[in-house]
Amino acid sequence: CLQVAGGTLADDMAGEPLLPVGIDRVALFGPVAGPLWVHACGSGRGEVISTDVTVCTEDGTVVATVEGLHVRRAPAGLLRDGAASALFHAVEWREADPPRAAAGGRVVVVAADPAHGETLAAALGDRADVVADPADLPELHDSDTVVDLTAWNEAGDVARSLALARRILHGEARPALVVVTQGAVLDDPRPWQAARWGLAATLALEHPELRVRRVDADTLDAVAAELAGADGEDMVVWRNGRRRAARLTARLPEQTGRPVLRGTVLVTGGLGGVGRRLAGWAADRGAEALVLAGRSADPGLAEVLSGEFGVPVRIVAADVSTEAGVAAMLAAADGLPPLRTVVHAAGVQAPGLLAELGEAELWAALAAKATGAELLDRATRGPGLDYFILVSSIASVLGAAGQGGYAAANAF
Repeated sequence: CLQVAGGTLADDMAGEPLLPVGIDRVALFGPVAGPLWVHACGSGRGEVISTDVTVCTEDGTVVATVEGLHVRRAPAGLLRDGAASALFHAVEWREADPPRAAAGGRVVVVAADPAHGETLAAALGDRADVVADPADLPELHDSDTVVDLTAWNEAGDVARSLALARRILHGEARPALVVVTQGAVLDDPRPWQAARWGLAATLALEHPELRVRRVDADTLDAVAAELAGADGEDMVVWRNGRRRAARLTARLPEQTGRPVLRGTVLVTGGLGGVGRRLAGWAADRGAEALVLAGRSADPGLAEVLSGEFGVPVRIVAADVSTEAGVAAMLAAADGLPPLRTVVHAAGVQAPGLLAELGEAELWAALAAKATGAELLDRATRGPGLDYFILVSSIASVLGAAGQGGYAAANAF
């Protein structure tokens, strides 16, 4: 709902950075779940800008209000020169010694392929048990460690990791949880494996008592070495017998020059706040025409936006998570200059804590962002495309409490 609040400021702020400074009051009147409508009303265009937010169900019942969401214009020069260095960060992978072996409790390995689970269990010794389904978990204890090996050698059904997390959370014990992936990060990452890292990051925020660790490894021997002990590192990569740990470090983005666009630019999610801003960005950088796609669209808006951006604009209502929807987007570019750039900004939020998040809600978030990216890539791949841009979120790295599906989709 705070994104909607931001939309009330977009036209007046003209890209100025804003800093949140306070909220007067938050009130909850009922369950905040299911399809919701959000109404935001901005007021006060001075140094401090305020917005009130009302959240309603589809029948108009008010379930929550946020009164007095206050933001302040950031100091001039905040994003110029060295002042920006504190805002831009990147994940760096630094060499780390293997954890020291320590006597531990029982390890329960959950593996989609029991053969992989048995291989890991053999390396761990007699303290390991193997199950193939989260529903078959034995009675757990706080001293146990549960290993999510469901992604090993798999394309990556993220719902399996969600099912395992929910199974643990619905029990009384709070064992440690180690989420194992194979190629989620570093060179040539596998997107569906990466999605599990976003989900695990959110789980770590919502339930720190699970001591969630993310381990991306190239062999099961490396996984066994990681499970031999614990040293506080919760994001670890193993490659060729070498262990590296994640560090979030300040780093300015590389200055590669101002990109020059040409031809037609397709923007999915193009009618939302982020999408419209990106459409303007594309027009400023040379786009000759724009196709803006969204789940719903007002064709009459095309003329308004064409005047705003100074280039021909076409509006198309289509679902990017379906082949038919992607085909409709591409068909909307017929008769325009050749399609040269795709900007995938579409996304769906599926709010809910992971303990109660259903598989359908998870896939709703993944469909627009992840499945949409796959379908767009398949439909537009070729020498004629200059840029294929995927818009993500910091939630993919840091997680987002109450937005586990969103974090997983953005990590894809």
